[in-house]
Amino acid sequence: MEWARGRATAVELRYAATEFKTQKERGKLASYNPTKDEVIGLAFVGVFERYHFTWEETEPYTYIPERRYQEWEQGFAEAVREYWETICHFCFAHLSCFFFDCPGGYLALCFS
Repeated sequence: MEWARGRATAVELRYAATEFKTQKERGKLASYNPTKDEVIGLAFVGVFERYHFTWEETEPYTYIPERRYQEWEQGFAEAVREYWETICHFCFAHLSCFFFDCPGGYLALCFS
């Protein structure tokens, strides 16, 4: 989860964990391009370049990411959600925390 720990902003991480829907979660789509996502699309551009993902044509001039990407995306979503849950549970368990800008406003610097 290199992206979640270092490169993601608080807004991106919260969105990826709580609002982002994978292709599988969206159901059968004629067209889907995660690189055009308004919040985390830029991260997916890098993923396509890094792993050399390609596109499958579903209809003439209509494309979705290939199966390898779909599997990667599902793992990404699960990992980000697990990371998010871990952060939130840690923060709520420590009442003596100082809260600062973070995913959802919950990441804490704990002084206990």
